[in-house]
Amino acid sequence: MVDGAELAFDVDPVIENDRTLVPMRLIFEALGAKVDWDEATRTALAVKGDVKISITIDSAELMKNSKAVALDAPARLIGGRTLVPVRAVSEGMGAKVDWDEASRMVQIVTSEEPSQPEKPEEQEKPDKTQKPAEQEKPIEQDSKDPGPYIPDGFVDFAELSDVDMAALKARYNNLIRYDFEQLSLPRAVIVEHTSFAKEIKNKSKTAESLARDVWNKIVISHLLEIQTNSETNYYIGDIDGDELYETYLSIVKKAGLAAEEQFDISFETLANGYPMMLVTFRNTDTLMACKFLGAVAMPNGTVRYFTAETDLVNKDNLYFCEVTKTKRGTIGLMGFEKEEFIQCAWITIENDLPMAATLERNL
Repeated sequence: MVDGAELAFDVDPVIENDRTLVPMRLIFEALGAKVDWDEATRTALAVKGDVKISITIDSAELMKNSKAVALDAPARLIGGRTLVPVRAVSEGMGAKVDWDEASRMVQIVTSEEPSQPEKPEEQEKPDKTQKPAEQEKPIEQDSKDPGPYIPDGFVDFAELSDVDMAALKARYNNLIRYDFEQLSLPRAVIVEHTSFAKEIKNKSKTAESLARDVWNKIVISHLLEIQTNSETNYYIGDIDGDELYETYLSIVKKAGLAAEEQFDISFETLANGYPMMLVTFRNTDTLMACKFLGAVAMPNGTVRYFTAETDLVNKDNLYFCEVTKTKRGTIGLMGFEKEEFIQCAWITIENDLPMAATLERNL
């Protein structure tokens, strides 16, 4: 218990040499400290104000502001987590620690009990002989919104650090685009949304929204992974799912990675009358990525999914490819114009052209 709140650990505390050891990061953060980990030396560093504590796995002492403090039980690596002696690190951070034998509970108080506020002096009553206009008006209180509560050592999750923003943008070229072009979008239109052919025929906003939503959720998933593994401690707090999504989407927009900034969507018609939803990427400088994506509505209610991809070696042409439920492969070469991509889709369907080279892969 820290200041009356119970902490839940993913690894149970242990007792060694009559000393309780608890998972390092959670206890330090509960004490208001920011934590860093040095894998090379297997040393944790916790900083709170002007107090710096470092503790090394299996060491019989910790360092507080460069002074050694002996430990009755060293830090241990258990279950993939670093466990530290709770009394030593808590008292090192200025907290008080008590042990309740009956409940086998460690009670930690990080600060002194707040003192009672002084009773305000009785204000002089206004002179009743004064006219109302002559009486002093009360001073207006500062009503400025203090903003969301952020614990010490944490950063609002809506403000991505420069390092993490750079990491997110670095994933654009390969991870984000590949996932969207070769996995998530074809899986959505071929496998998951069985009525998508109808949406294409109707040129519906639902079809456009689905493609953009798939892209944005991919970027957000990478953003979440980066924040989870970041050296920066992000604080989310009590927030519902819709607000959480909108906040993360605002970060995606700050990064310049939102769907509306990456590609355009149009509805085209093949020479045989089949309707196509065409995705055209604005950035075509990325290697091993697509310039065009086309979802064609077939008469039987299915969707065929085609791509026009760049290549590391052949920069004079695009590779016209198809993705199915079980494989993807190259059908031939094409140029860089939208009309040629649409024509390639028609010729492939009309003549049932095979893939020249295939990669077996289930969506």
